[in-house]
Amino acid sequence: MNLILSKDRFMFWRSDAPPEDHSYFAVTNAGDGWSIVEKRDYGNWRALRIDGEFGFDEVGILLQILEPLADAEVPIMTLSAYHAVFILVKTSNLLKAVDALRSVGHGVIEE
Repeated sequence: MNLILSKDRFMFWRSDAPPEDHSYFAVTNAGDGWSIVEKRDYGNWRALRIDGEFGFDEVGILLQILEPLADAEVPIMTLSAYHAVFILVKTSNLLKAVDALRSVGHGVIEE
């Protein structure tokens, strides 16, 4: 499976109120607050997007990516959209993550 490494950097924060504009990468209402992901030049996270779209009846796709990252002790955050899955990794762990993914046969392509 191939993953595309975004050139963008991201940051996260939590808010008690919904954001007032729509300029964010992702916004999630968790019931007890809002999680906001924003592209920022000084952000300390990078995103890997699974290349391709998958049907709702397919199983184990994300596990194939997360298992080698867990084995390498790389903390992550995931975001899923209707047509895309993102795995966010701290920039300090990015080389470790890419090495772990490539070691099990995944391709990592820079955007």
